[in-house]
Amino acid sequence: MKPQTLASNIQAMQRANQAGFSLSELMVATVLSMLVILALTALFMNVNRTNAELAKTSSQIENGRFALQILQDDVAHAGFWGEYVPEFDNLTSKASPEGDPLLMPATPRAVPNPCMPYSDWADADKHNLIGIPVQVYRETSPSGTACLTDFSTDRKEGTDLLVVRHAETCVAGSGGNCDDVVAGNLYFQASRTYNNYCLAPLVAEIKP
Repeated sequence: MKPQTLASNIQAMQRANQAGFSLSELMVATVLSMLVILALTALFMNVNRTNAELAKTSSQIENGRFALQILQDDVAHAGFWGEYVPEFDNLTSKASPEGDPLLMPATPRAVPNPCMPYSDWADADKHNLIGIPVQVYRETSPSGTACLTDFSTDRKEGTDLLVVRHAETCVAGSGGNCDDVVAGNLYFQASRTYNNYCLAPLVAEIKP
């Protein structure tokens, strides 16, 4: 055999050995690819789960902030009656006897019933409602407060109920964000002498 022919045969055998992959190499490559795909899938699922939890937490925080803002606005205005200042709250008043606050005019003498229809209000009931603007009821409301059960469907179990009373900070019917004047609705009107008020449903529009 000629040396040139022998060298050509050796090169041909080397090229034949280098062409393609063996079955074991293909199986190893397939397993490694599957492992990489599984790792990427797990990473993608974890990222999606984390984003969902973050979105849920952000929504809860935003809802809580909004609820606290509403409570803050209401509680901050509790007992606001415009220009009217109850005698027992007026630090400059000298009309009441000293040492006996129960003898002061318009002093509340009982816890008001927030469910009493305003058609049944007596003067004492009005003084109680005006003088005690904030009330808290536990999960089990006392007798006579049946209207509070109307909130039972939306009320979270184990929570209390907060009742806040105050006049609106703007005059009804004055435009802007103020409510319109509606006949039959209950309105509060303070006198300019700051020591009298009118609390009654509107039967006719009051002209200035």
